[in-house]
Amino acid sequence: MLTYLATPYSHKDPRVRAERYRLVTIHAAKLMAAGEVVFSPITHGHAIVMLEELPLSWEFWKAQCDPYLQKMDKMIVLMQDGWWESVGVRYELQVAFDRDIPVFYHPLPEGL
Repeated sequence: MLTYLATPYSHKDPRVRAERYRLVTIHAAKLMAAGEVVFSPITHGHAIVMLEELPLSWEFWKAQCDPYLQKMDKMIVLMQDGWWESVGVRYELQVAFDRDIPVFYHPLPEGL
């Protein structure tokens, strides 16, 4: 069962992007430790962007995420600041709703 872990990433401040990456990666690791098979597009993409200059545009990353969205069995939304306003998260949610995929909302754990 493939869990797709959605959360916002885009922000003009690279420090905010790095913090969003850190928090979602910790959450992905905890889910994996609990036995889930997780794809975290932010964890995957941020690590690559740090090594190779790639576009940060939604259009570019949408094309990277769509194949995983089509394979997911469930979605978890990590509710970081800006999650509801995120174009990417809203799109990912729409795909889940259109495919009748269960969606679970996880608040950001305190102390991270």
